[in-house]
Amino acid sequence: MKKSQALTTLKLTLKPEHQKLIEAKLNTGHYANPDEIIAEALQLLSKRDRYQQWAIEFDPPKSPLKKGTFLKRRRN
Repeated sequence: MKKSQALTTLKLTLKPEHQKLIEAKLNTGHYANPDEIIAEALQLLSKRDRYQQWAIEFDPPKSPLKKGTFLKRRRN
């Protein structure tokens, strides 16, 4: 993280299954703390959103997408 970025505190309430997932990820040793896990999850969510927007612009759906609809990748 860059030193110029300000940090803020956010209190979250997690479902038990999400807490267990975070604990399992920490136990792998790939993450030093929950912040790293949340940061990576948000980064992946952002990438997915950008991909979905690109896919819509590249091949607009014939009907409006409903919230939570995922686009399937076409194979030629």
